[in-house]
Amino acid sequence: MKEAAAGEISRDEDAPRTSSFLADLRQAGRMLCFRAPDAGTLTPDARKFLLCLLLFSLFALGAQMAQYGLSYGGVNTWGLSLLPLTFAYAALLACMARILGGAAVDGMRLWYALCLLLLYLPWAHAWQGAGAAEVWEALGLPPESRFFTFVQALPLLWLALACVARFSRAAPYTRRGLALVLLAFVGTYAIQAHYPVLVLWQQEDDDEMPYVEVNEQVLYGQSRLLAESLAKVQAGVAGKPELFFIGVGGADQDVFLRETLFVERRMNELFATDGHSLTLVNHSGTAQTYPMANAESLRRALKRMGEQMNGAEDVLFLFLTSHGSRDFRFSLSFWPFSFADISPATLRQALDDANIARRVLVISACYSGGFIPALQDNNTLVITAAASDRNSFGCGEEDELTEFGRAYFDEALRHTRSIEAAFHLAAARLDAKEKISGREASLPQIAGGGAELRAQLAFLATPGAPDR
Repeated sequence: MKEAAAGEISRDEDAPRTSSFLADLRQAGRMLCFRAPDAGTLTPDARKFLLCLLLFSLFALGAQMAQYGLSYGGVNTWGLSLLPLTFAYAALLACMARILGGAAVDGMRLWYALCLLLLYLPWAHAWQGAGAAEVWEALGLPPESRFFTFVQALPLLWLALACVARFSRAAPYTRRGLALVLLAFVGTYAIQAHYPVLVLWQQEDDDEMPYVEVNEQVLYGQSRLLAESLAKVQAGVAGKPELFFIGVGGADQDVFLRETLFVERRMNELFATDGHSLTLVNHSGTAQTYPMANAESLRRALKRMGEQMNGAEDVLFLFLTSHGSRDFRFSLSFWPFSFADISPATLRQALDDANIARRVLVISACYSGGFIPALQDNNTLVITAAASDRNSFGCGEEDELTEFGRAYFDEALRHTRSIEAAFHLAAARLDAKEKISGREASLPQIAGGGAELRAQLAFLATPGAPDR
């Protein structure tokens, strides 16, 4: 063994390079414990890099299947094609380390070490997305606790520190060694920020949506579709408090369609809204199967719900997902149609005209907090994905759900039926995720709702609650 230039004793640089892949996997555990690999291990070759990529793919797919369930859908081949990018980031880091550290840095060996550490990344993200919340809820701890944010982030922070420790041993502790440590922090951030877009487990029919053709079937069929949807809304049963649901997918993007339909299914699973549900979506693939979302169709949908609900006994759950603007406009963009966006005043007027006594409004859009002042009151609970001056995230074509939609409907409502408790759990998860990714916090909001409405929501959230 030889002594490093600055007095560090290196135990892993001078040895015959004959290690097996299994032996190297065991060394990944040592590196995660901030220890140097054993001498003679971490000997890279093309076969081992391929095995790392294969294991990472299986781990990522398995973690997402565990998080979302086997019945969620199928393998996303496009997501699989993006997997090598994670290892490309690691290769870039190793090249930069070689440039900064000079001959003292074995770039290939450092890249291989990072690839082994990355095998831990999918499980760290799975813990952040669902595992931490399940353990937290099982212990009966409050989801809004700041310590919960730390518990969520701990595995990813641990991985980052392990990468830093590996980098710090790549060169003597000189100025360039400090540069390598800084590089490690920046690089692990880039890798971890990239990973969440690798959607490997998705709904099987996502790639089967037809392209819209604006023809007479669309033009004349929309009136029929809306009339049929309105007719299917059944009257509430007197003496039995029930939840009614309207979902609105505003902009013509796959993510908003997926999210609207997903939330409709989730509300039916939790609150038996079948027969009391209506969905409006703007999407090129559903122009002949779903009524479009515009101010007039929403107004008529709210009016029908108001007619079928039993006064203050029932509650409306209105979910809107789309883009939002700084002047608080909810987008209803659907080319070539010219639908006017929804303003807070327009939505408030439609709700009041429908004579719906109690309502919950969930708005997933950028700047959606700007809707709160016009809509909140004792009979209206308003939940938004972002504050009035903040963006929300996850509205790209590759996204399965928006970030808020996933955190609230797909994750938080798996652990509680309480609309309010789910919000606090989702907000804590989003805050932790945004801090790790370095994005400006979206700051989801909740406001309004008097004691009577909150008591009604608590009753509806009780599994098997008896009829009143």
